[in-house]
Amino acid sequence: MRWHDSTIALSELGAKVFVEMPPGQTLTQLAAEVLPDAASIAMDASSVASVAVRVRAACRRAKD
Repeated sequence: MRWHDSTIALSELGAKVFVEMPPGQTLTQLAAEVLPDAASIAMDASSVASVAVRVRAACRRAKD
């Protein structure tokens, strides 16, 4: 898997929030290392609504 390259490419396309589901820490930590200014979130398989709430909050923080 080319996680590093993919993460950089997504960032260059404007991605500021990365969500790992089901939760773990490996990809979340890798994203945080590669893009320290981006938000990286690990979430369980919650409802779509709860995921959307967390992602919106992370997007607002990423804009600040």
